[in-house]
Formats: sequence, structure tokens, C-alpha cells
Amino acid sequence: MNAADIYQDSRRRVTALVRDADPGSPVAACPGWTLHDVVAHLAGLAADWRRGNLAGYATEPWTAAQVESRRDAALDDMLDEWEGHANAIAPALAAPGAAGLPAYMPMIVVTDLAAHEHDLRGALGQPGARDSAAVHIGLRSQIGGLRQHFGALGLPPLRVEAVGLRDWMVGQGDPAAALRATAFDLLRATGGRRTMDEVRALDWTGEAEPFVANFLQPPFGWPDRPLPGG
Repeated sequence: MNAADIYQDSRRRVTALVRDADPGSPVAACPGWTLHDVVAHLAGLAADWRRGNLAGYATEPWTAAQVESRRDAALDDMLDEWEGHANAIAPALAAPGAAGLPAYMPMIVVTDLAAHEHDLRGALGQPGARDSAAVHIGLRSQIGGLRQHFGALGLPPLRVEAVGLRDWMVGQGDPAAALRATAFDLLRATGGRRTMDEVRALDWTGEAEPFVANFLQPPFGWPDRPLPGG
């Protein structure tokens, strides 16, 4: 499967998940946002990629504009809008270079969707798809971010193992510590969906604290409390 197929599979799962849900349901993983707001963001993200509106990508004003411009939109209408934009950007997700877009585009678009799929699942108490291709792509993207983040901080190497999937070296040389967890838990932990105590309680060997203390790369922050449902 290419990134376009993985993105569309995730979109269809989210659509089925939220179609009959209460748009006003709070989403704890996205403080201050409701289910309606998350879907507005997902539709708006696809729209912005389609239109090339990428200035200020992922900043608060850029994201807020996606949500506010759809404040009065019906949930079904946003889901239909999202489908249309998703179909339009699918060729670029499959072959970004041919579309004149950055090679990293498919990975970051899928990573964002993977995170929000599970934000919504947690909000609605409907876990699932925890070993999906989108989760695997999202984790690979987050590991790449950790390499840059830890490298900039001068941290020693860390070995990260996603159980049953693969492992990565974050840094070069002999690891000072190792972290072992499922791909899903690693994705949620690296994406700011676990508290510091929850990250500290994962399966670490070696001296974990220097890594835990600096675990989140910008713009992620620590949740105030454990999130419901993952």
C-alpha cells in the first residue's frame, strides 16, 4: 500500500467512527476541541494541502483558521468535503515528487491523521486499528523527529523497539538506554498523548530519566492527566 491508500483507509475508518456521533463530544487529547473541531481540522488540512496553503503549517493560527471557517458546517458536510479533498490530493500522496511537493508530505499527512483517529477513538470509547499501517508510518515519522530533537539536545543514543515490528537507533553509537513498547503506545507517547509518568512507566532499560525529561519535541506538550481510551 502507498501513502494515499493508507490515508484513505484511515479517513474511511474515521468517517465510519464519527458519522453518527455527537459533534459536541469533547476530545481530551485535543484540549478545547470537540469532535466537530477535529473533523474540521482534518477537512481543512486536506483542503490546505490541495490549495497549497501551507504558509504557517501546523501553527496555531493556521490550524485555528481551519476550525473557525467550518464552525457552522454540519458534520456530514465536512466529511463529504474531506472526501473530495482527499481524493484530489491522493495522487500527490502517492507520488509527491511528480506533483512538485516535498517528499515528506505523505508521511506528515498520514501521521497527523493517525494521531487524530486515535484521539477520536479515545473520546468515543471505541478503540481499534492500533496496528494499522497509519500507526506504523506515524511512528516512523515521530522517530525521525526524535533523532533531530535528541541530537540538538546532545543526548546519548537511545534504542527504541516497537514490539513485533522493528527497532530504531536514535543517535549513533552504543545506546545508553532502550525503550520497548507497542507501536501504538510509542506513537501516542512521542505525540504528546501520554503523561510524563506514563512515559516513565514504559519498559525502559538503562538510565531513562534524561530521555523522559526531554521526550517531547515541539510543538507537543505533556497532558495534565491520562487520556481516556488511549
